[in-house]
Amino acid sequence: MTVMEMQKKLQLMFKEQYKGDIIIQANIVQLGWAIVRCLERNDIALFDDFEKNSEIIYKEVDYVSAGKGVLKRTL
Repeated sequence: MTVMEMQKKLQLMFKEQYKGDIIIQANIVQLGWAIVRCLERNDIALFDDFEKNSEIIYKEVDYVSAGKGVLKRTL
């Protein structure tokens, strides 16, 4: 799965699969923002394999905010 495909999957999960579950939705949003930050810094590219780059992306996630259900973007 590419990074771009993962972003689409996260969007679907947020809107349909986990609709109403604020904590999981916050984690999905934080993961999406982490992907964007990694893309902006050129740490990853849209067509890179997500699984091969997951460690880079997961290190970027703001788990503290996500665990509180906070949907704030960290820069």
